[in-house]
Amino acid sequence: MARKREQTRSDSNSLISRLTPELLLQLDADSAEMQAEVVQVVEDAQYWPRNVELLCHTIRTFYDSLARVCLTVARSHEEYEGALRGEFPRFIHFALLKQGFLQESLVEELEQGLSMFVLDMHAWSSVPPEERKAHWHVGASVAQTLATCRLEWNAKSLRHWADEALRDGASLRTVQLSSGVVSVAAARRVEAFRKQHAMTTTDLAGKAGTTDRTMRNFLKTGKIRRSIFVGIAQAMKISPEELLRESGE
Repeated sequence: MARKREQTRSDSNSLISRLTPELLLQLDADSAEMQAEVVQVVEDAQYWPRNVELLCHTIRTFYDSLARVCLTVARSHEEYEGALRGEFPRFIHFALLKQGFLQESLVEELEQGLSMFVLDMHAWSSVPPEERKAHWHVGASVAQTLATCRLEWNAKSLRHWADEALRDGASLRTVQLSSGVVSVAAARRVEAFRKQHAMTTTDLAGKAGTTDRTMRNFLKTGKIRRSIFVGIAQAMKISPEELLRESGE
């Protein structure tokens, strides 16, 4: 992993290059644990599903570790979100291949999954529901694992920066619950934005770093947590204050 760190240090926009020696040691420890797990991955047709599941578990473990330490050095949510989509999955891809333990078919699974993720392809969009359990589709599981990790850490980042803004004295012009926002007018504007851009509720929820259920409840009631409200505004490329102000509040 040392060579990869030397490469990333040359890129001033790299979050990994900003990690302190203490954080790098923590990342190295997690990488060693990942290597121990990768050694278990052996190619055998009989155990192919188990091997892919183990590969996905390893990816998730390392992604979580990388995302956690890099959040401490990110300068903005936008910068961090870019790393979630690009720097982190590529670093994990490099680290896994460098170990040299993956057999050819699992390397193909990793390569295809990374490509699908980077191209923002839905892992199972072309696969009929009835076939998703009966057939294995190269790359789909890895792509889905990376997409899930990105959404989870995108939501954590939004909460982190919302908390930072509040600590710095920023505030939302709104009627507040203990940790939430109430604005029926804002919900109506969000719904109008969704329709105008031909987006599904699920699509909008993903861009805002939340779930479909939470988004539907907000559109219906106008009630939502502050951190998620910030994510919705960012998905619309406006500030939370603008969303409230243009909604007449």
